[in-house]
Formats: sequence, C-alpha cells, structure tokens
Amino acid sequence: NYSNYKPIPAAALFHEDADGTLVPGVKAAYYPNKTLEGEPTLEQVEEKIDFYWDRTPSTDGLNDEFSATWDGVIVPETDGVYRFQPSRWSEVEINGEPVGEMDGIEMQAGEAYSVHMVLKFDSGWPRDQLDKYAYLNWTDVSRDLKAEAMTAAEDADVILFFGGIDANLEGEEMGVELDGFLGGDRTHINLPESQETLLKALHATGKPVVMVNFSGSAMGLNWENENLPAIVQAFYPGEQAGKAIADLLWGEFSPSGRLPVTFYKSVDDLPDFGDYSMANRTYKYYEGEPLYPFGHGLSYTSFAYSDLSVPEAHDAAKPLPVSVTVTNTGDMPGREVVQAYIQHKDRAHVAVPRIELVAFEVVELAPGERQTIRFDLSPERIGYYDTDGNFVTPEGTEAVLTLGSGQPGYVDEDSIEESNVRFVSNE
Repeated sequence: NYSNYKPIPAAALFHEDADGTLVPGVKAAYYPNKTLEGEPTLEQVEEKIDFYWDRTPSTDGLNDEFSATWDGVIVPETDGVYRFQPSRWSEVEINGEPVGEMDGIEMQAGEAYSVHMVLKFDSGWPRDQLDKYAYLNWTDVSRDLKAEAMTAAEDADVILFFGGIDANLEGEEMGVELDGFLGGDRTHINLPESQETLLKALHATGKPVVMVNFSGSAMGLNWENENLPAIVQAFYPGEQAGKAIADLLWGEFSPSGRLPVTFYKSVDDLPDFGDYSMANRTYKYYEGEPLYPFGHGLSYTSFAYSDLSVPEAHDAAKPLPVSVTVTNTGDMPGREVVQAYIQHKDRAHVAVPRIELVAFEVVELAPGERQTIRFDLSPERIGYYDTDGNFVTPEGTEAVLTLGSGQPGYVDEDSIEESNVRFVSNE
C-alpha cells in the first residue's frame, strides 16, 4: 500500500554523450502521431520526466494525439528496492525489462540502470478534452517508514501526523485491489491499517498527536476520535495547503470549516450499495449516530446564540423571515457559519427529509462582538415534494426551525436556538 511516489529527481537521471560519458538529463523525442511513426518533430535533453503540457509538445498545437520516448540511465543516490509508477498511456523498461507499478527492483547507489519510456497519448472519444501529462515516479519500498517516524518523534514535544488516502487509492474504475479498496471503490472506510498501527505506536509515546487527514470522502476515524486530542480534516487541498495548515495549527487564525458530508463510523451503518432508496442515506435521512455529523466543525473561540425570531404562524407560500443574534464569547477573532435547519413534525411520506439545511451565512466576529443574522426562507426551502414529484406548500402542519453552529442534537445548547412554526393559509 504505497502512495508516496515522487518524480525521479534530476540528480538521478543521465544519458551518455558521444564519448560515452554520463551527463545530466534524458534524451526525449516527440512525434506528431500516437504511434511513433516517421521522424520526431522535436528532440531535446530534459532534466526529468515530469510534465503537464498546455500545448502538444510535438507540434506546439492543441491536437491531443502524439507520442514520445525518453532514453537515459538512472543512477540512484541510495541503495534500495524501487517501485516505478509511469503515467497513463506509458510503458517503461529498466535494463531492458518491463516494469509495473507493483514490481520492485533492487538498485545500488552509484550504479547505472538504463531507462526507456514510451508515451502513446490517445485521446479516444473525448477529443481535445484530455489533460496532456507524463511522469515517471518511483518510491523506495525497502525503507522502514515506521522506524523513521518513531525516530523523528523521539525529540518531538508534539507529534504532527499527516495521513489519510489520496486519488491513487480512491476513484472510478481503478486497478487498485488493497485492503479497503477494490477498483477504486471502498470496501471499508477505516484509515489504512499501516497508518493506524503507526498512530497507535506514536500515541503510546505519551506525547500529544495531532492528525491531519487527507481524503476526498468520509473516513471512519473511530480510534482516532477517541484517542487523539485534535484532528484536522483537510480533504484534497491545493498548493498553499502546507502554509494554511501550519497557520491553523500555530493559531494564526481560528478554524471555521464545516463538514459538507456526514462522517459515518462504518460502512455497516449504511444501506446496501444496490439499495437505491434514500432510507438512511445522507444527513437528511440518516437515523443512526454519525462519527461527525454534516455541518460539524470546531473553533478556537466560542459563539453563543440568542434572540431567535420565528413567526408562530406563517403562510408557507410566502418567504419566511427568521433571525438570530450571534455573539463571539471567546478570546479570539473567529468566523462562524450560521446554519438554519427545518424539521417537519409530520412528514407526509418517507421521502420528506427528517431534517434539512435551508440556509447558512458566514459571519466574522471579534471577541465580544455580536451580530444579528437574518434569513428570508423562500417557499421552495420550506416545502417539499409529494410522491408524484409535485411541489407541496405545507398547510395545517408544524415544523421546527433551528439556527446555530450545526445540526440540532450535535452542538451545545448555547450554540443553537430553536422554535416552532405553524403553517397556515391566508387565502
């Protein structure tokens, strides 16, 4: 289970000059077709194989179909067993032998190993839409990563653990068959076993362990939730992720993100994959106890809610005015996400959500500052659809409106206000 592949560095890539001397870079040849036919239109030496092209390198055009070769030698800087990961549409040979992502090749530092890579970029049916890229990545699978982590933790006062899963593991129609993953699908939502084992060993040192989890989907971080003092859910961030996470952990700003999905404890809490009903799916219909509910998020400061205003009776064919006052009761400036939920007391049928987010607003408050947040909930946010797909404006029924830091039932009573509203007709 390796996802720590990196491009082979320029310091390890060479080619032979006319005298047979190794000089930096690999020889590249680009062709204007996808089959290496004819003469290359571009030949040059490139320091490494790691490209993302805006335009086709063989013609400087926008056509999607082209091919290329790279030839040279790899001279590792350290002994190890290396696995290679070529990009899509590519084939690679090391010392004349084809390699795959799961093949390990024992290599000695300072020794030269020939490398030959072929790229045949075929656009297929979505012409002029595919990203043009190529890379040759590797990783040393002989390293004892757990031992390295434990050694690094010996001199630490606080341990920062960056883990999770990435797009090499979860996706659509992927050739991945590992514990928890099957062809890109998830067979369980736990953290990979190797990471959980390492986390438990780091926790056993008695030092505080802060986990930063990267994933594009919900994770069942059950042991982590019970044993670690802090978890940051980073999803798949961008290029400034390192700086943003460092600023967050060092208290340069207060976190304000809220979960856009429910984090379940296990796949056992979910319906069968072949069940296409909405029963027990998403926060709107889920009847169980989530690990972290939709809308959940913590802060370095605290917020109190008061003075909720909701009409006792309302014509649901008209916008529903609601308001609440939010006060920063902590010692640090912070951003609060004010969330408004509706719960129909008498659900007309099972397709009516048991609870639904109908509005939200973001407010930034200094310590002690307060602000009144107002929503005009449109009839479309108040009503629901019948079993024939027709929109229904409630009449003669009641609902509960809650405004607060998250879903009702999952936040402190100071962080939420609720009130009933009865829907009537003014016709």
